[in-house]
Amino acid sequence: MKAVSAQLELDLLHKIIHIISDTTDHSELLRQICKLIVGVIKSDSCLIYLKDEKTGSLVLSGSHNPHPDALGRIKLKLGEGITGWVAAHKKPVTISKKAYEDPRFKYFLNLPEDRYESFLSLPIILHGHTTGVINLQTRKSHVYRESEIELLTTISKLAARAIDNARLFSEMSRRQKEIETLAQVSRL
Repeated sequence: MKAVSAQLELDLLHKIIHIISDTTDHSELLRQICKLIVGVIKSDSCLIYLKDEKTGSLVLSGSHNPHPDALGRIKLKLGEGITGWVAAHKKPVTISKKAYEDPRFKYFLNLPEDRYESFLSLPIILHGHTTGVINLQTRKSHVYRESEIELLTTISKLAARAIDNARLFSEMSRRQKEIETLAQVSRL
């Protein structure tokens, strides 16, 4: 990846700000973040796993490619697979080819990305705690440059707060509906 010009950096910053400030729907936010990442760091797949606060597991929550049968259903423990390792160690992993041969790799029968060549996995950290992991993959071998890793790190830092805010918004909306339902029931 060539050095990013100041204008491209400014355009990217505007896109990120637009996504994180205008999107309150949790699923849509993750989809938009994945779409942005794939557009900026040329890759064939972007998956976002978020940590479930109740179980501590990582749940596939966002994807650039459509995975309706996998979102919310694929779960990893901390330390499990490359994704779980990244979450547990709070360090990125880059593999330029044959990522599926890495001893930490975990297969999922319903994810075509399992046979992609390159893999970049980066933790999403908020207040020093891992809240999720972003995975990028390409079908062909690809050496991830330091500039790509730095850019993805910046995006993940900005996205971490937006993801947390969207979670809070979703929880608040759910509770508001519960209160409205209780109010209706109590009037009967």
